[in-house]
Amino acid sequence: MRRSNSKQEILNIAKQMFLEKGYKDTSLRKIVKLAGVTTGAFYSHFKDKEELFKFLVQPAIDNLEYLYKDALSQYDGTIDEPKVLQDILWEQSKIRMSNHIDDIFNNYDAFKLLFTCSDGTQYSRYIHDNINISVKKTKNYFDNLKSKGIKIKDISEQELEILIHTHYLSIYEIVKRDMTYKDAKHYINTISDFFSAGWIKVLDFQ
Repeated sequence: MRRSNSKQEILNIAKQMFLEKGYKDTSLRKIVKLAGVTTGAFYSHFKDKEELFKFLVQPAIDNLEYLYKDALSQYDGTIDEPKVLQDILWEQSKIRMSNHIDDIFNNYDAFKLLFTCSDGTQYSRYIHDNINISVKKTKNYFDNLKSKGIKIKDISEQELEILIHTHYLSIYEIVKRDMTYKDAKHYINTISDFFSAGWIKVLDFQ
């Protein structure tokens, strides 16, 4: 008889093994054995090992997609005074980044799997692909500001791509380095101030 909690047992064992060994070096046979279930019980819950991994990282994916969408929604076109807009953008950015730390720690294992254990899955470039989407949307966003009469210094697409990649990836050092929540909160304030000052200098709203 199938155990009523067999799905959760599989998830618990799989998460532990993925975190210890990474996706590629984790054996599906070993997961099934340690979970104490039959192969048939596994396939009644999951199509394969990759679907199992997807199930574990989905909370992180949902939060990241929300983050990327929210990051580009802060300007609704109603503020035309450059200095006011600039101050609001950076303050909102700092608040969002702080809130994102809370999201990360609420789903820490999922983020850890996605950032450090996804080689060999369809998610191995998930972060970079989403940042690339953010680069394109940010460029469109800057073009929209210019169409409103707000002057911004021109930077090349390559420069913009590097800056945004660096900005986002610096956040995920929190997970890669296993920072405590307290250290992460302090760190995010530091890099928020660092990048805000940099973006202000580079864009020079007028």
